[in-house]
Amino acid sequence: AKRLSEVELKPFPECSILLSTPTLAELRSIYDSFEESGKFELDNWFPIIDALGVDKTLKHKVESASMRNPFYKSIIKDGILQTGVSLLPFIKHLVIKDGANGVFHLSIHEDIQQITPNPAADLSLSSKGQNNLGVLLEHYSVPSVLDNLSNVTGAGDALAGSLLSALSVNSDVLSSDKRHIVIEEAQEAAARKLRSHA
Repeated sequence: AKRLSEVELKPFPECSILLSTPTLAELRSIYDSFEESGKFELDNWFPIIDALGVDKTLKHKVESASMRNPFYKSIIKDGILQTGVSLLPFIKHLVIKDGANGVFHLSIHEDIQQITPNPAADLSLSSKGQNNLGVLLEHYSVPSVLDNLSNVTGAGDALAGSLLSALSVNSDVLSSDKRHIVIEEAQEAAARKLRSHA
């Protein structure tokens, strides 16, 4: 995270980084290192955050979702929304790993109206800011239950490798209506790695 914060990054819409797959702890570490290095003070960062209008829209939708499913309180309580959205001007897609709870997909889009809610996701919310700029937030549960895990080594790498493989074929696949397939396949790749340790 520290090295990444020291690199000059292009902000949205160029986004120097197409994908990052941090755990919740790694997400916080990236955020902290970006904050310490002054990435959030740049004149080219704040206008993007302001244009997203997330505080008014997406936060309210998350609060509504958490009334239906208390698990989603973690999106705000654990800082997933705040830290993730702050990073989106530099990282177009965040697939945030939350262990046995699955993954969150948080992404920024030039025209959020082109992105349809995904019924395959457990949660699929979007917010539209200025000029159709928007944020997509989705949650995907773990596709299969794995009991008695003692070693999770390599599961995150398998997930990231699967996502990167899909992006190498189609760099826009995480913005398409097929994104759930790519994310679910990545989760299955991680599950296969976990099963190999059992």
